[in-house]
Amino acid sequence: MNNQGKLAVQILVVLVIIVLTSTLVMLLINSGAIKIKNTDTTSVLNTEFIPYSREGSVVIKEFKFCEYVSSNYSCINETNDFTAGNTVYFYFVVDSSAYNGEIKLVENYKVKSANGTVILDVDTTKSYNLNLKSKNKAETFIFKDYLFTYPEDIGNYTLDLIVYNPLLEKKTTLSKKFTLFSNEP
Repeated sequence: MNNQGKLAVQILVVLVIIVLTSTLVMLLINSGAIKIKNTDTTSVLNTEFIPYSREGSVVIKEFKFCEYVSSNYSCINETNDFTAGNTVYFYFVVDSSAYNGEIKLVENYKVKSANGTVILDVDTTKSYNLNLKSKNKAETFIFKDYLFTYPEDIGNYTLDLIVYNPLLEKKTTLSKKFTLFSNEP
């Protein structure tokens, strides 16, 4: 036998030994003879070994600042100017595609001062604002939220609204400006 043939046989033998050893270890774990410490609840079978782009989209279709948003999601007195110390309400509409009949959406936002300094960073990555089953390919959702302000918060601000669908691995960001005025004459 030549050297290339010997090398091929050796590689084949090593691969067979690896497969047999892995099978034996998995059988021992499955039978309970070997105990493992489970630190992650995600199944190994749920892991994506070949990354690919998922079809679908997440789009913020409409956004409004309001003096108040009612329980039936009506924007009352749309404005970008607020009195410092009052609550700033906002309303937005999101279109999201479903993935395997599910839709999950996460809302995060940042508020920046006029010089670009982040003064509020709301990151709810592990908390879903929306988690539901859907028979449709896409759905439209209406959200409302609010910001508390203090009387000394006078000036121009930017709200960066981030909506993320972890199932699609897609996110969209919308930036809107608003102004807080002093309530003193």
